[in-house]
Amino acid sequence: MRRNGEQVWVAWTNKGIIGKDGRIAEILCIGNDVTDRRKAKEALRESEEKLAGIISSVTDHMSMID
Repeated sequence: MRRNGEQVWVAWTNKGIIGKDGRIAEILCIGNDVTDRRKAKEALRESEEKLAGIISSVTDHMSMID
């Protein structure tokens, strides 16, 4: 959650850093904001569902020309 209260999606990566004694000395944590990517995927899914609904409701002959 951002300081302004906006919720965001974050992808976390955690990696143990090994010390000289062979044990984990610290953990490196990296977070990437993937909110825009999630929003784009959701918009694409909604668009695909809408198009599928339109195509399935067409009763006349339809051809696609590329």
